[in-house]
Amino acid sequence: MAEEIKQGCYNIARRPGRSFPVERHPYLYTTALVLAWTSWLCYFAIELFLASRITRKSIQGTKEVWTAIAAEFVLTFQELILALGLLLGLASLRRQPPRPSYELVGQYAPTIDVLITCCGEAIAVILDTVKAAVAQDYPPNCLRVLVLDDNQDDELRRCLIDLKPWLEERNLASVQYLSREVKKGSKSFFKAGNLNYGINACSEGKSPSEFFAGLDCDMIAEPDWLRKSVAHMLLSDGIGMVVSPQVN
Repeated sequence: MAEEIKQGCYNIARRPGRSFPVERHPYLYTTALVLAWTSWLCYFAIELFLASRITRKSIQGTKEVWTAIAAEFVLTFQELILALGLLLGLASLRRQPPRPSYELVGQYAPTIDVLITCCGEAIAVILDTVKAAVAQDYPPNCLRVLVLDDNQDDELRRCLIDLKPWLEERNLASVQYLSREVKKGSKSFFKAGNLNYGINACSEGKSPSEFFAGLDCDMIAEPDWLRKSVAHMLLSDGIGMVVSPQVN
């Protein structure tokens, strides 16, 4: 059951949190991890024993055998370190109730600029990200999507212009194309510089938005991404940035 919180003119729904399986069953995950790596260590010990016996009886191929075993160990070592990190994390996991989730509800919402950075990626990929951004469950008059192109691609610009009738027909948020010019001899700072350019361009405009959100050009945002992210910003003045989980 959701509890509604009034924050100024905004309404925010507070819902009970949901714990992840690893939080509900940490000992099960720990046991499975320990058993898996114990099995691998036993296998590796047997492999070393057999390799030692074989190379004692025959000198031929000794170098190749030990090179293959060394390569196997080196390739597995990174996974072993990762497993140890997971075990330490599971050991320090405290049993506590899951954190509640918050979501902005209603038609009153702060204005947001969604900045999508790109530089030479496939236009189809960029357009998919743009369409997901404008299709957010968010008041379209409070949302603006800006494509920050560091490649100065005229074809991408034309595609975004052609997208305008499709957006207007569905009453979706507006999309703008921006591309900076880096002076010769000055540093571009790559994606960070591109994003900073977009923030400055929006801040210096006629109607700067209250919040900024950033997406890579290959990120498909969930429809409730903005409503869930901005809720945390509205609830606490001490929060300056919200980072949502990314699923590959």
